[in-house]
Amino acid sequence: MARACKPGVYVPKKVKVVLDKNDKSVTQPKEEEPEEEEDDEVVLKQTVDALNVIAKDFKADSIQPINFDKDDYNNFHMDLIHSGANIRARCYRIEESTEIESKMWVGKIVPQICTTAGTISG
Repeated sequence: MARACKPGVYVPKKVKVVLDKNDKSVTQPKEEEPEEEEDDEVVLKQTVDALNVIAKDFKADSIQPINFDKDDYNNFHMDLIHSGANIRARCYRIEESTEIESKMWVGKIVPQICTTAGTISG
Protein backbone atom coordinates (compact mmCIF):
# COMPACT_ATOMS: atom_id res chain seq x y z
CA MET A 1 0.00 0.00 0.00
CA ALA A 2 2.88 2.38 0.76
CA ARG A 3 4.36 1.71 -2.66
CA ALA A 4 1.17 3.03 -4.24
CA CYS A 5 1.67 6.45 -2.57
CA LYS A 6 3.56 8.77 -4.87
CA PRO A 7 4.78 12.13 -3.55
CA GLY A 8 3.90 15.24 -5.49
CA VAL A 9 6.41 16.91 -7.76
CA TYR A 10 8.55 19.51 -5.97
CA VAL A 11 8.17 22.94 -7.48
CA PRO A 12 10.41 25.60 -5.92
CA LYS A 13 8.89 29.01 -5.30
CA LYS A 14 10.34 31.98 -7.14
CA VAL A 15 10.92 34.55 -4.44
CA LYS A 16 13.05 37.66 -4.69
CA VAL A 17 14.51 39.05 -1.50
CA VAL A 18 13.82 42.74 -1.01
CA LEU A 19 16.66 44.47 0.77
CA ASP A 20 15.27 47.98 0.41
CA LYS A 21 11.58 48.41 1.17
CA ASN A 22 11.45 51.57 -0.95
CA ASP A 23 12.73 49.80 -4.08
CA LYS A 24 9.78 49.72 -6.51
CA SER A 25 11.57 47.64 -9.17
CA VAL A 26 11.15 44.41 -7.22
CA THR A 27 7.63 43.09 -6.89
CA GLN A 28 6.69 40.33 -4.53
CA PRO A 29 5.02 37.30 -6.09
CA LYS A 30 1.38 36.71 -5.31
CA GLU A 31 0.59 34.04 -2.80
CA GLU A 32 -0.52 30.91 -4.58
CA GLU A 33 -3.71 29.30 -3.41
CA PRO A 34 -2.95 26.04 -1.63
CA GLU A 35 -4.09 22.91 -3.37
CA GLU A 36 -7.19 21.35 -1.92
CA GLU A 37 -6.20 18.49 0.35
CA GLU A 38 -8.08 15.24 0.55
CA ASP A 39 -10.51 14.91 3.39
CA ASP A 40 -9.09 12.80 6.24
CA GLU A 41 -12.29 10.76 6.49
CA VAL A 42 -12.06 9.80 2.81
CA VAL A 43 -8.40 8.81 3.12
CA LEU A 44 -9.13 6.83 6.29
CA LYS A 45 -11.99 4.95 4.63
CA GLN A 46 -9.79 4.11 1.62
CA THR A 47 -7.04 2.84 3.93
CA VAL A 48 -9.45 0.69 5.96
CA ASP A 49 -10.94 -0.75 2.78
CA ALA A 50 -7.47 -1.61 1.45
CA LEU A 51 -6.56 -3.28 4.76
CA ASN A 52 -9.80 -5.29 4.74
CA VAL A 53 -8.90 -6.66 1.30
CA ILE A 54 -5.50 -7.76 2.62
CA ALA A 55 -7.04 -9.21 5.79
CA LYS A 56 -9.24 -11.61 3.79
CA ASP A 57 -6.17 -13.54 2.62
CA PHE A 58 -4.36 -13.35 5.97
CA LYS A 59 -3.83 -16.59 7.88
CA ALA A 60 -2.82 -16.38 11.53
CA ASP A 61 -0.91 -19.65 11.17
CA SER A 62 1.61 -17.91 8.91
CA ILE A 63 2.98 -15.75 11.75
CA GLN A 64 6.28 -17.04 13.12
CA PRO A 65 8.17 -15.45 16.02
CA ILE A 66 11.69 -14.25 15.35
CA ASN A 67 14.49 -13.38 17.76
CA PHE A 68 15.38 -9.78 18.43
CA ASP A 69 18.98 -8.88 17.63
CA LYS A 70 20.03 -5.26 17.89
CA ASP A 71 23.21 -5.94 15.91
CA ASP A 72 21.49 -7.51 12.88
CA TYR A 73 20.69 -4.74 10.41
CA ASN A 74 18.93 -7.10 7.98
CA ASN A 75 15.81 -7.51 10.15
CA PHE A 76 15.18 -3.76 10.59
CA HIS A 77 14.36 -4.13 14.32
CA MET A 78 16.60 -1.24 15.31
CA ASP A 79 15.21 0.89 12.49
CA LEU A 80 11.72 0.42 13.92
CA ILE A 81 12.84 1.22 17.48
CA HIS A 82 14.87 4.24 16.36
CA SER A 83 12.00 5.60 14.24
CA GLY A 84 9.48 5.11 17.04
CA ALA A 85 11.76 6.85 19.54
CA ASN A 86 12.18 9.85 17.24
CA ILE A 87 8.46 10.06 16.51
CA ARG A 88 7.85 10.15 20.26
CA ALA A 89 10.56 12.79 20.66
CA ARG A 90 8.93 15.00 18.02
CA CYS A 91 5.50 14.62 19.61
CA TYR A 92 6.80 15.69 23.02
CA ARG A 93 9.26 18.25 21.59
CA ILE A 94 12.29 16.60 23.17
CA GLU A 95 15.68 15.99 21.61
CA GLU A 96 15.76 13.24 18.99
CA SER A 97 18.33 10.46 19.26
CA THR A 98 20.84 9.10 16.79
CA GLU A 99 20.86 5.46 15.74
CA ILE A 100 23.88 4.80 17.98
CA GLU A 101 22.13 6.34 21.00
CA SER A 102 19.04 4.20 20.35
CA LYS A 103 21.21 1.11 20.09
CA MET A 104 22.94 1.97 23.38
CA TRP A 105 19.56 2.39 25.12
CA VAL A 106 18.33 -0.95 23.81
CA GLY A 107 21.54 -2.60 24.96
CA LYS A 108 20.94 -1.27 28.48
CA ILE A 109 17.18 -1.88 28.69
CA VAL A 110 17.12 -5.60 27.81
CA PRO A 111 19.50 -6.59 30.67
CA GLN A 112 17.58 -4.31 33.06
CA ILE A 113 14.30 -6.02 32.20
CA CYS A 114 15.88 -9.43 32.75
CA THR A 115 17.41 -8.35 36.06
CA THR A 116 14.15 -6.82 37.27
CA ALA A 117 12.16 -9.92 36.33
CA GLY A 118 14.70 -12.12 38.09
CA THR A 119 14.61 -9.96 41.21
CA ILE A 120 10.82 -9.95 41.37
CA SER A 121 10.43 -13.66 40.76
CA GLY A 122 13.25 -14.78 42.84
